[in-house]
Amino acid sequence: MNTLFRLLTISILLFAASGCNSPPDPPEIDQAHRQDQLLWRAGAHIFLKNQYDDYSGLLKQANANFTKERSDFVLFIDYEDIVAEYRRILAIGNDLNSSLEALKEVKFSALQKQLSDHRARLKNLKHASSLVNEGRLARKSLTKAELLLTEVQSLYERGDILRAEDKIVAVPPNFEKAEAALMPIIGRYADKDQVKKWRAWVDSTIAESRETRSKAIIVNKIKKTLHVYNAGKLIKSYPVELGRNGAKDKLQSGDQATPEGKYKITKKNPSSKFYKSLMINYPNEDDIKAFRIAKQKGLVSKKASIGNLIAIHGGGDDSMTYGCVSMKNSEIEELYNMVEVGTPVTIVGADEIDNPIYRTLRGS
Repeated sequence: MNTLFRLLTISILLFAASGCNSPPDPPEIDQAHRQDQLLWRAGAHIFLKNQYDDYSGLLKQANANFTKERSDFVLFIDYEDIVAEYRRILAIGNDLNSSLEALKEVKFSALQKQLSDHRARLKNLKHASSLVNEGRLARKSLTKAELLLTEVQSLYERGDILRAEDKIVAVPPNFEKAEAALMPIIGRYADKDQVKKWRAWVDSTIAESRETRSKAIIVNKIKKTLHVYNAGKLIKSYPVELGRNGAKDKLQSGDQATPEGKYKITKKNPSSKFYKSLMINYPNEDDIKAFRIAKQKGLVSKKASIGNLIAIHGGGDDSMTYGCVSMKNSEIEELYNMVEVGTPVTIVGADEIDNPIYRTLRGS
């Protein structure tokens, strides 16, 4: 009895000496809470939801155990198990943070590559659309793609990887719309058989110029150039403009396309609506044949006519042409005085397979 009394007395004295205070909270508790805040801000609950939920559950249980232990009688409080529990949670949190950083690094790297690839594709498609007047529909889609890429780049730089990933998925569909608009027009410029056919026209025209010691004109639509040959040798080059749908081969009246084929100058008009003009014999027999086939295939309306009045003319400063080839007034003046009625005029889409369109498509 005396022993029990003495123990009780000592306990009371110790309790009084302690000032009735509980032992200080283990520092691991505050460390775990700060770690949880950092993981949340870093997006662990989004990027690694299952792992974070497990971690968060362990932390909540540890908090409950700590609260229960702290509510015990002061003399009986023992934080040893609590500290061990929080240290395990801190270790799990460190592993979770390492996994999160590794995952985000992979995501940032993947997004960076997507941005780089999309920029290269955008550059090629913009170049392709700039080569043809008909590229205006494609350019609308490419403008949307470019705006999206700018927004994605901004999100990437701010570290908002999830919103960046959501935004970038909208970029490829705009590329596909642009390609769908361009391919019917520019696809044949990368067609080796088509280019080979054009090249044969150019070669035969130059050969004829050489053999007859006369002049000949070659118009290259994709390069927008007009070359003048004399006796098979190039003597002059001019920039030209084409119609609204100039990159296409002319099929019918009103399509605003520039025809392709081997023609001749049939008339020189010194007082054309567009300064001076050199009329060519479009449609020739090949054009008439192609027009009939197009009608049979339903490519043009049965009521459509083939059209005529195709010329090389002035007014190029304003690009005023509906399928003709236009030049600056000063340059058509020079050409007008250089050639005669009967001069061959060969118009081709391209004269080599390694043309600007082919290089662009190969790079996209």
